[in-house]
Amino acid sequence: MRKFVDEKSSKFWKVTVSGASHTLACGKIGSAGSSKTNEFTDEAAAQKDAERLAKSKEKKGYADAEH
Repeated sequence: MRKFVDEKSSKFWKVTVSGASHTLACGKIGSAGSSKTNEFTDEAAAQKDAERLAKSKEKKGYADAEH
């Protein structure tokens, strides 16, 4: 899970790859948030898209959350 916290917001974001799909979960920290599952042609395509999304979130300031 990655999180973004600043003086105006406190959000989380997570992507989980399962076979040829990935599920995105996001929302405010402390809430259940929302999720969306995307289907791909194969597992490699799902993994590649998940990595692309993770890099995008990293550029926006999201960092790995400590447990």
